[in-house]
Amino acid sequence: MKDPDESARPGSAAPTPGGSAPDGSSTPESSLPSDLTRRELRALRRRRPILKGIVIALVVVLAVVVGGGLYAAYRLNGNLSSLDITDNLLKPAPGATTDPTTGHTAMNLLVMGVDTREGANSAYGDPTEDPGLRSDTTMLVHLAADRRSAVVVSIPRDAMIPAPPRQGESSASASSAATPRAATSSTTPATAATSTQTGAGPGCVIDAPVSRWTKRMFNSNIEDGGVTCVVATVMQNTGISIDHVMTVDFTGFKNIVDALGTVEICTTSAVKDKYSGLDLAAGRHRLNGEQALAFVRTRHGVGDGSDTGRVKLQQDFLAAVVRQATSTGVLLNPPRLYNVLDAATRSLKTDAELANVSALSGLAAQLREIRPANIRFITAPIEPYPQDKERVQLSAAAGPLWEILRKDEPWPGTTGASGSASAAASSTPAVAPSSVSVAVENASGTAGLGGQVAQALRAQGFTVGAVTAAAAPSNGVVVHHTASQLAQAQEVALAFPGAILKADGAAGSPVRVSVGRGAPRVVAVPNRAGQAPLPAQPITAAPVPGSTTSSTPTLEAKVASDDVCSDTSKS
Repeated sequence: MKDPDESARPGSAAPTPGGSAPDGSSTPESSLPSDLTRRELRALRRRRPILKGIVIALVVVLAVVVGGGLYAAYRLNGNLSSLDITDNLLKPAPGATTDPTTGHTAMNLLVMGVDTREGANSAYGDPTEDPGLRSDTTMLVHLAADRRSAVVVSIPRDAMIPAPPRQGESSASASSAATPRAATSSTTPATAATSTQTGAGPGCVIDAPVSRWTKRMFNSNIEDGGVTCVVATVMQNTGISIDHVMTVDFTGFKNIVDALGTVEICTTSAVKDKYSGLDLAAGRHRLNGEQALAFVRTRHGVGDGSDTGRVKLQQDFLAAVVRQATSTGVLLNPPRLYNVLDAATRSLKTDAELANVSALSGLAAQLREIRPANIRFITAPIEPYPQDKERVQLSAAAGPLWEILRKDEPWPGTTGASGSASAAASSTPAVAPSSVSVAVENASGTAGLGGQVAQALRAQGFTVGAVTAAAAPSNGVVVHHTASQLAQAQEVALAFPGAILKADGAAGSPVRVSVGRGAPRVVAVPNRAGQAPLPAQPITAAPVPGSTTSSTPTLEAKVASDDVCSDTSKS
């Protein structure tokens, strides 16, 4: 019997849109629309720096690549369509910090691979036996305010997560001050959405008091109340505001891969799935669209058969897509690039704000500096769900991850400017402590810790000014500085093993060191003033169990530039 969750059939290489060969060979210009002029092809070549940024940041989720099409030809705008999402749900985080260099705040996009058997997707299951819409894959994509790094968080479909009540599940709470809004799965005249983007369920009440929310499998939210229900669930459980939403279905995913030609992946162990027919030995393989779809959807073919193994395969595949889509083979081949962009824009649906030329071109320009080395994939931390051994739930360790994204903090062990290895790890003194003015911020919530840190820094020759308390607690140590204060910030960071540097300081202000929960005690810098022992430091602030601090990072992420089989010979 066929598993309805994994009915993709790898088969032989499918025809590639626009004439791209499955083996990745060049697409002839004659395969493009006849009215795509040489001038437009030259325009593609001139736009390569921006296109590279687009492909890196957007193809990473097989979604954001949309922006590049706007530079290829205005005709691609006709491919775009929008999702039906409840008004005013998508909005920037209140009080978000603006990066002084880019002028932008952090941006969060929710990207969903939707599972429907309707229309062209009927090849992957009978819509009468398996109706409605599900989210086979959901990724929260965080773009840093400096637009030089991104974090992509996979939320397991089988996770039991608190969600809004279904329509009619229980009566509205009399204590609710707001009138509950229904996120329905039907199309409304005000904001039309196609039937393939709406579920078949009763809808969910997103304004219901949290006390009425109940735990259910994350994958069921889109079936119950469409995209709006998923967005509300993610926002409530993470505390992260969602700016934009994108979806892609089976056929769209396959077409994007085929437009690339094929995608080379490498498996460290065999992947064999009797339901889809996928059979890959350990090593390197080139997958066409149909095979790629089977690869990212298989559960039974890898690990313990749970969604966790599938999520890892998805992350490995998307990293491979980033590497290939940003290679010269695509960027220096305008016809091939056009095919990728055309397939992407035809395959994706976005929120109304992004489904227009102006918004997408603006986003594309912002993202051209992101490199694969600064894109990180991570699975939301999970643990077994006590009531059902076949399910999981978010663990306490997810809290620090959401905090990093909410505050747009650098990834543990990296700088804020580029996401590369922290300069603070160096043991070489940068400047004399006496030339560094420091402000100390107590972000631990523990009284007296800030003053203790200030005293230990003064004993080494640092000029310490005000000691203040942070508005909210955080983890570890972050040294905030301006671009011109990098050397001074590195000197301060030497006093805090594992400290993170962040180039977000205000002009005219001193270097600011924020000391949070789990922060290490101050140590002597190599070129400190005086020889006397540092003052006693009895005050500490223990980290929250399972949390991430600057000195003890526990969140493991895959970097898009990493090739897990870099030493494996090609098959």
